[in-house]
Amino acid sequence: AVVAAITNLIELIDYNGLVHLYEDDVREAIKENESSFACIIPNLSSITNRHKEITSLRPLSSMAFRQFISTFRALFSALCRREYPVVLFLDDLQWMDDATFELLEALVAPQDPSSATRHLLVVGAIRSDDPWTPIVLNRLNEGLRRKSSDDQSIESINYVDVDNVDESTVAEMVAARLGMPKANCSSLSKIVQEKTMGCPF
Repeated sequence: AVVAAITNLIELIDYNGLVHLYEDDVREAIKENESSFACIIPNLSSITNRHKEITSLRPLSSMAFRQFISTFRALFSALCRREYPVVLFLDDLQWMDDATFELLEALVAPQDPSSATRHLLVVGAIRSDDPWTPIVLNRLNEGLRRKSSDDQSIESINYVDVDNVDESTVAEMVAARLGMPKANCSSLSKIVQEKTMGCPF
């Protein structure tokens, strides 16, 4: 999911003709793992203007993995700018693996105030009824608490409970999305309500 988000962001940067704002910072960020990142995020070359040979990834030692996570964090710092802040949305966090957790922990870790990663908002969705949810939430809280012990600028996680919405609200959302009067999309709204049971996501 994180790789897909970066891939989509790079496409937006390229589409909007903003590559020149990012290329130097991105090259510097990934210089230690450029070949590996060319493998997992092929369209990075549209920013770096370097076409690395794509090779298969090998299992990483613990030290190499930490360096890999550090490079990911540096890449986010290069891509998240004050004038173009980034919102990273991750769904189904109850299934988050160890690598994703370590990356999230690195992204919210204390850092130099000038770091562009401060222009990143991470939003995660998690199912309240999943048995893994309490474990994941406890781990996230513990990770943030540990990282923030020496830095009061790191805030705790903010939780927002999102309940299913009623048919009328679904109709309003569908109408707004289609740019049509609510009365003109009642049939579609009813289908959406039946298929999603009012889940706003």
